[in-house]
Amino acid sequence: MKSDSLEDNLPFVVENDEEEEFHVEPHAETEDTSVPHPPSPKTIKLVELLVKSMTAELSKLLTVHAFSSLIRTELKELLSKINDINEAMRGLNKYVEGLEIKIPGDLK
Repeated sequence: MKSDSLEDNLPFVVENDEEEEFHVEPHAETEDTSVPHPPSPKTIKLVELLVKSMTAELSKLLTVHAFSSLIRTELKELLSKINDINEAMRGLNKYVEGLEIKIPGDLK
C-alpha cells in the first residue's frame, strides 16, 4: 500500500449553501475622555491635608536656609576675593617694573 496516493493529496472542499449572515451592530458610544472627571471629595480632602502638612515643612526650610542672606554672604565673599586678586596684581606690577629685562642680541 502506497502512502502517497493521489487521494491523499486532494484538498478538502467544504460546500455551504447557506449564506453567511452579517449583523451590523451600531457603533458603541465611547466615553469622552478629553475632559477629566472632577476629583472625588475624598481626593480633595487628601490634597488639602497634604498641602497643610507640607506648608509647615516648607516654611521651616525657607527660614533655616535664609536664601536672601545667603546670596548677600556669597557676594561679600566674591568681592573680597576680587580685592585679593587686585592686591596680588599690584604686587606683581611693582615686581615686574623693578626687573631689568635683558633682551638677547638677535631679538634687538
